Amino acid sequence: DKAIARIISFVPDAKNPSAVTDMSVAYEGEASSVKRGIALVGRQALQVTDEITGLDGEVRWGMVTKAMIELQGKTALLTESGRRLRAEIIEPADARFEIDSTKPPTDRENSNQGTSMLAVKVERQADVRITVLLRPDDGKVGVAVLDAPLADWGK
Repeated sequence: DKAIARIISFVPDAKNPSAVTDMSVAYEGEASSVKRGIALVGRQALQVTDEITGLDGEVRWGMVTKAMIELQGKTALLTESGRRLRAEIIEPADARFEIDSTKPPTDRENSNQGTSMLAVKVERQADVRITVLLRPDDGKVGVAVLDAPLADWGK
């Protein structure tokens, strides 16, 4: 299938640059609308926000990594080559990180050796908003996330 994900908003703001992509076509039949916003919040942290409406089933947010992952409930610490990245679930409030395998279902598919998936699973709901904040684990105080709907980013 040849789905197209269009960038529907780009804000080159000096403090919080952001972009929003409409990925709805790629999820046709699974949800009525799927949008992802990416923002460099305060130029200190990367915010990933997914807004999904009309969902038919559970949803999984995930990122594949070679880093070692230490789970801490709503937070995960990723360590690779002496560098540390902190991932924090901002919403949904009751969500927790888990680690999923990246092993392909068949031997014919390319292997994902040395990787795992940091994941957030949300049970069946009609509308879901998932926000994850990624920032260096340098002991600095957190940053304020963009909590507005994706349609309002940059306004």
